[in-house]
Amino acid sequence: MLPEDLDINNLWLLEEGHCMRNQMLKSCELRNMETHKVRYDAGSIESLINITEASGGMTIIPEMASWGLSPERKQKVIPFYEPTPVREISIIHHKFTTRLRLIMALHSIISNVTPSYMKIRETHQRIEIGPLS
Repeated sequence: MLPEDLDINNLWLLEEGHCMRNQMLKSCELRNMETHKVRYDAGSIESLINITEASGGMTIIPEMASWGLSPERKQKVIPFYEPTPVREISIIHHKFTTRLRLIMALHSIISNVTPSYMKIRETHQRIEIGPLS
């Protein structure tokens, strides 16, 4: 599926305030939403899936959200063609944090559960950010 294949007159999105909602709109270049019947009624991805199934229409979900779907629901999932929209996960912390072990443990868990084909960068990239003047 290509972003232009989406039926924006019957598209369900997360409600305002969710970062994924903004990424959906940007990925699909939905700039003039006022002229279309875009819906914002779901507060979570699971709710979004349920509302879409019950009411019809279509939505956009992350690939990882499709892993737990029933076989019947998985049949309804249509992946995007290349270039596939992606999201980035970053861990940002103060360089003098006292919780570095906790942060590194979290990094390890996220790294271990993320399939290798979803990883863009395997190495850590450290960027020093100085105080704002």
